[in-house]
Parts: sequence; structure tokens; C-alpha cells
Amino acid sequence: MIFSYQQYSTLMPLAEELVKRFTITPRDVIGLAEICMPAGRFASLGKHFEWQRLSSRGLALSIDDRNLNVTSTADGMPELSLLVSDVKQLMSRWGYEVGLDSSAFEYRLAAFRERYLSQLHAISGPPGHYDAIALQSLLWQHEQSLPRWWQRPVFLIPIAGLLFTA
Repeated sequence: MIFSYQQYSTLMPLAEELVKRFTITPRDVIGLAEICMPAGRFASLGKHFEWQRLSSRGLALSIDDRNLNVTSTADGMPELSLLVSDVKQLMSRWGYEVGLDSSAFEYRLAAFRERYLSQLHAISGPPGHYDAIALQSLLWQHEQSLPRWWQRPVFLIPIAGLLFTA
């Protein structure tokens, strides 16, 4: 589904109001596919949602392509020999429920790539350095944005396939 200008122009003031009213951090604005249980149950918002519209207003986190410094092989291709367990561990630290079986992890990895990497690169296949570096970038952004004492109960506010946690 491709979203219209009218949908975005309606969403932005609403998102800004929710973020302000409930002190929601950019890290806590996520797509339903990132947390749905069981993994793979929903695919919203989809690859056509323009997350940069939210991140440009400080409403969601994004990954800057310039920060994805990936080791290359002799032929210029990205080195993708990272262990699956390393990416699973980073995804768990980020907050993804990666599950015990490989299908749950694959759904979460696909949701992560669609949300954070689809605008930058067409990535498929096993987990690799792009995934790890993107996750590390998000973790760093999140750790830098919050005071260490920040704790609060979580409430989910679903709007148009987005979830705002307050």
C-alpha cells in the first residue's frame, strides 16, 4: 500500500500531539510488524511507509546511510559473515522478541529490515553486517537520547498501524 499525502498530513499533527502529551521517545514509535505476536502475523506498515517523514520531525529513529560503514570484500561486496546469534542478540537488546524457532527470527529480521533498511538497501538473505551495524546505530542513538534514570510503565496506543508506547 502506498500512502497518500493526505494520510501523512493527517498523521503528522496527530503523532506530534501523542509524542508530546505522553512523553513518547522516538525509539518508542514502531510498526505493528515489529512487535506483533506471533511473529509474522502482521506486515504493517509495509515497505512503502515513509518513516523518514516521522524521523525528520524527531518523532521516530532512523538510520543514516552514511553511518553504515560495512567491511567490503576484495570485489567490493559487503562482508556478510556475521553469526546469526550476534544479530539475534542485538535484536533482543533493541527489544525484538526473536523467538526460539528460526521462523520467528526470520519474520522479525524481515520486519526490522523493512522498517529501518528498506529505504537504504535491498537486503535479503542471512543476517549480516548491515543488520548488525544498523542495530548498533539504533542502540547508540537510544542510549544517547535518554537519561539513565528513565523508567516508566508502557501503554500501547495503536493508530494507523503505528504503535506509540507511553
